[in-house]
Amino acid sequence: RIDVTVMDGRTSLPVNLSPSGGNRYSASFVPQTANPHDVTVTFEGQNVPRSPFRVNIIDASRVRASGDGLDRVPIGTGTEFYVDSQGGGDADVAVKITGPTGRDVPARVNGGNGHWTVQYTPTEVGDHNIMATFAGMQIYGSPFLMNCYDINQVQVGDIPNGKIGQPVQVEIDTSRAGRGDLAANVSVNYQNVPCDLRSRGADTYLLTFVPQTTVTHDLVFKFNGSIIPGCPYRCKIVDASQVTAHG
Repeated sequence: RIDVTVMDGRTSLPVNLSPSGGNRYSASFVPQTANPHDVTVTFEGQNVPRSPFRVNIIDASRVRASGDGLDRVPIGTGTEFYVDSQGGGDADVAVKITGPTGRDVPARVNGGNGHWTVQYTPTEVGDHNIMATFAGMQIYGSPFLMNCYDINQVQVGDIPNGKIGQPVQVEIDTSRAGRGDLAANVSVNYQNVPCDLRSRGADTYLLTFVPQTTVTHDLVFKFNGSIIPGCPYRCKIVDASQVTAHG
C-alpha cells in the first residue's frame, strides 16, 4: 500500500493519489502558500528512500518590483530598481533588458533573502523592455516599459527680439529626445510672466508670451523635470513706441 502525506508546516494538505499503471502512482496537491512543503511517501507503512521530500513552492505573482529604473531614465545615467520577493518562495531573480533596437542592455542583479537590486545604464533613446523573472516565471507587472530620454536632443528654435505688447513665439522640437513632458517658464527679474506652451503635434511645441517691459526676459525649458542645456535663453525686448526716425 502506497500513502502520501503533504505538510505545509503543521498543516496537512489534501492529496490526490491515483494509479498510473505498471505499479506506478501519481500524487498531486494544491499548495496554498509559498512555504517549503514536506512530502512523505510510505510503502506498507515504511518511508521510501529519501522520504520525506522537501518541495520548494514558488509564487511569482507575489514578487514586486519598484524604483526609478522602471520609469524614465536619462540616457547614459546609471539607474536601479528593486525587487521584493518576500512571500514568493525561495528562488533567484533574473532580469533581461532589451533596448529599442533589440540590443540587450547589461543588467547587474545583487541581493538575496527576499531583497534584490538591479542596476543598469541605458545607452539608447526610446522604450526599453524589462523582463523580470522569479524561478523562471515573470513577476507581477513584468514586462515593464522604461523610457530612456536625452535632454541634449531637445531643440529650441531661434529666440527673436520681442516688442512690448506683441506676442513672442519660440518653437521647440523634442522628436529626437524620446518620450517626455516639456515645461516652460518665462520670467523677468525672477518674476514669472504668463506664457502658453502648446503642442503642435509630431513632438513639436510653440511657446507664446506677451512682454510688458523692455527688461530682457529669461526662458527656461524642462524636459521630464530636467532643465535642458543652454538655459536660460535670453529674449531682448524693445518698445516700438519709443523708436523714432530722423532724416
